[in-house]
Formats: sequence, C-alpha cells, structure tokens
Amino acid sequence: MDFKKIIPYVLGGAGLYFAYKFTRKGITAKTLNVKIANLKLLPLKNAALVLSVINPTSAPISFNSITADVLLNGNAFATLNTNKQTTISENSSVNIDLPIKINPIEGAKLALSLLTKPAGYVINVVGTINSDNVNFPLNVEYTLK
Repeated sequence: MDFKKIIPYVLGGAGLYFAYKFTRKGITAKTLNVKIANLKLLPLKNAALVLSVINPTSAPISFNSITADVLLNGNAFATLNTNKQTTISENSSVNIDLPIKINPIEGAKLALSLLTKPAGYVINVVGTINSDNVNFPLNVEYTLK
C-alpha cells in the first residue's frame, strides 16, 4: 500500500472532522438560551442571581465560568464573576445560582428606592459564559415586579 496516496485523504478527513466540531459549537453558541429565573437583592450582602440556561441542541454543552455586568435601569449596578464547571445535557436546562457583588453606592440607592417603589426596575445582565473552546454571549433582561 502506498501511504503517500492515502495522506491527502487522511488530512482531508481530519480537516472535515474539525470543521464539523467547530461549526457544531458555533451553532450551539447561537442557540443557547439564557433567562433570569430569579433575582434576590435583599439583604444586599447576600444578593444573588439565578440564571436558567437552556440547551436546545442535541449535543451537551460545558462551560467553566460566567463573567458579567449587572445594569439597573442602564447604570452599572453590580458584577458577577464565578468559576463553576457546568455541563448541560442535550435538550435540557439547568439553573445556576450566582452571587453578585453590588456597588455599595448603587446598592444604597436601590435599598432606599425599593422601600418606596419596588416595581418597574429593569435589570440587564451583559457578559459571557466561557468554555474552553467558545465564549457564549450573555445579554438578558429582567423587570422587577
């Protein structure tokens, strides 16, 4: 058997395999669905955000960290940064409880305003869900009721 004739086929097959893997990850990244399941603001020192991450694809998704800014009515309010290895099976979802670090000045303003008008605030979470291969964009909105 002449190996010189087989090498282009082996390299082509390997290239197609890696192209498939990369494309599948890209498709998965575009179809990852994230929602805010719950938001706990009081007491401020224990503030937390629960993200519901839904994987509607037929392939499992793994990620190892989430980094985001939390905006309150368009103003920087808090940050979240967690290193938490998570795998979501195909066609399923998981809720991830994330502590948030609230800016003390914005936290004081919010605490005072929640006493008088607890509804109508718009919370935006903007950042990334990071895996070894792909960074999934994160941009979700939640209105306090």
